[in-house]
Amino acid sequence: MPAKKKSADEAPKKKSVLELIKSLENKQDITHVELKQRTPDDFLSTGCLSLDLILGGGYFGGRIIQFYGEAHTGKSTTGYTSAAKLHEQGVLTQFFDYEGTTDKTYAMRLGMRFDNKHPLLRYYRPAHGPEGYDMMLSVLQGLDDQEGGLPQVCFVIDTIAQMPTEKEMADWSKATQMAQRAAMHATWMGRIKTLVSKKNVAIIAINQVR
Repeated sequence: MPAKKKSADEAPKKKSVLELIKSLENKQDITHVELKQRTPDDFLSTGCLSLDLILGGGYFGGRIIQFYGEAHTGKSTTGYTSAAKLHEQGVLTQFFDYEGTTDKTYAMRLGMRFDNKHPLLRYYRPAHGPEGYDMMLSVLQGLDDQEGGLPQVCFVIDTIAQMPTEKEMADWSKATQMAQRAAMHATWMGRIKTLVSKKNVAIIAINQVR
């Protein structure tokens, strides 16, 4: 059966659709982006060779990475080793400890640097979830856009499961409202996730299986 001939006006239709899209991009200020290919120099090691191999070399900026699992399975340890590798590559790390269980001696053995001579680690114990999120959002808003390369900064959250809402901190007599926590994370992550890619920043979120 002979192939169906293209209609004479098919090419003009395709062109008109492209012109329509381009006009909408200009009108709505949405820019067509050419994706940049990542190079081996952009990848960040987790500090665990087997995990790096599974991830294809590690992770890179512009992403939110979550380590999760049962208790005592090495989640925080992976966060420590990742932070140590970031130090080696000169990437500043903001570590938000909501667990309050960071073992300084153990973390330093894994390569984390807490002393003032190594200012690449900023360690915090926020009072509640929005306090840490607000700090991250403020940092992101203050950074210039960056495409590719090592991330400008990395945020480590230990752990997502222990980030209370402001209401919980105000009244611990009430049972934890999981719906309120979920709404808190959804609201803040919705503000942050686009900027993470635009600013080439990495977030390592540690979580627990409940």
